[in-house]
Amino acid sequence: MTRADRLNTSVLRHWGQTVLVEGVELTGVLFEPVVNQTAGPGDSRRTAPELVLRTSDLADVEAGPRARVVVDGVAYTVASREPDDGGMTRLLLRKGAA
Repeated sequence: MTRADRLNTSVLRHWGQTVLVEGVELTGVLFEPVVNQTAGPGDSRRTAPELVLRTSDLADVEAGPRARVVVDGVAYTVASREPDDGGMTRLLLRKGAA
């Protein structure tokens, strides 16, 4: 297991929750939009919810644009899918089902 794999496992174990992506149960971390944050140099405000999951968990799931995601009973649709080089994928979400 690589260092990145150990870190990803730790993050999901501590902050992850069960989510549904196209009806498949996975573990992911939901980041809600940040509001009332002062903009400035290096500003990294989120304007949409983001769900971070292990890329390998998404291998057999159709999680492209318009895919359905449910977190804590709240329905979302996937706006975009952004895999990184460390084994995780970020799904940018929109509230509401497709």
